[in-house]
Amino acid sequence: MPMPIACSAVYPTLAVPNVAQTCEWYVRNLGFTLKFLWEDPPTHGAILLDQACVHFLARRASAE
Repeated sequence: MPMPIACSAVYPTLAVPNVAQTCEWYVRNLGFTLKFLWEDPPTHGAILLDQACVHFLARRASAE
């Protein structure tokens, strides 16, 4: 019999074309707070609203 799994939180990570602009939009329009931006220009960032945390990763350009 498998062991039960306990999960108290989930942190979705979304691929976006511009991490800084996406974080700014969520902060300005939806009331999130900025948790962090990583690198310059940012390739990874996170925002918070109460107990919710959403991560954004820079979407890689497709090979053509």
